[in-house]
Amino acid sequence: MEQFHMGEKHPFITRATPHVCVLGFFDGVHLGHQALIEEGKKQAVKRNLPLRVMSFAPHPSVIVQPDRAITSYLTPVEEKGRVLETLGVDQLAIVSFTREIAELEPEKFVQTFLNEQQCEHAVVGFDFAYGKRGVGKAQRLHQYGQQQFDVSIVEEKKVRRKKIGSTEIRAKLTHGDVSSVPQNHF
Repeated sequence: MEQFHMGEKHPFITRATPHVCVLGFFDGVHLGHQALIEEGKKQAVKRNLPLRVMSFAPHPSVIVQPDRAITSYLTPVEEKGRVLETLGVDQLAIVSFTREIAELEPEKFVQTFLNEQQCEHAVVGFDFAYGKRGVGKAQRLHQYGQQQFDVSIVEEKKVRRKKIGSTEIRAKLTHGDVSSVPQNHF
């Protein structure tokens, strides 16, 4: 799997080639994340394009909510790459999340990271937020992208009526409650 970083020396420059892009932080690569990747694979096969996952480092909360920053991860970047590769991801783009990126208006975020990178189909979770103060919502990606790419929004995944999410898993592990993290989340 090809891995590259975006924004380290030349902000926002990467290998702009047609692709299907799945966006998110992907900490833990749990069943919710796997559903995003499955949808991305389906779209990539349909379009005969590589499947790219776009993730961020550090976690955006480090910049936008330093008092509540997430600094311990379920899956370090190196391991995340290995897990994503086993799931059929062709490319992993790690965006170096900076104050500059945090301040982008939603339209500019989409223009920079999807349109200019030649994304042909974007896949996000129902609660994906982007742009300054997280005001960009999944339902507006197509509009902000000026209809240059298609969008799939994957609905919330639950086990026993509870959302599968990295935040919940991380909280249980932080409190030493390892046994309560359901194995069926991964």
